[in-house]
Amino acid sequence: MGRCYLQLSFEERIKIAKWREAKMSIPEIADRLSRAPSTIYRDLKRNHFDGGDLPELAGYYALNAQTMSEKRRAYQSAACYKCAARRLASRNSSREARAGRAKGFLTQAPPHSRELC
Repeated sequence: MGRCYLQLSFEERIKIAKWREAKMSIPEIADRLSRAPSTIYRDLKRNHFDGGDLPELAGYYALNAQTMSEKRRAYQSAACYKCAARRLASRNSSREARAGRAKGFLTQAPPHSRELC
């Protein structure tokens, strides 16, 4: 039976932000949320606000983390749709190429580029 991985919710991110502000350890936060410590570490690393010109504002903020996560998920989802469309187009052109070779025409389907995914 496979595992089901769920993203952190906004409520969980609020708890993480409050507990980190209270200097709670990451393993303890993970235990309270029933999550793996690596999940908490990863979320803190990916969604940490660096502050830019105002380093005193740097830190982990729940709303900022949720927004960054949603943007990343939307971008990855759009990239997957584009990739799937390319694979479908490539598959269709492969069928046309096979049909062309059967008639004696030499054609080749364009290769799928992993760099674009």
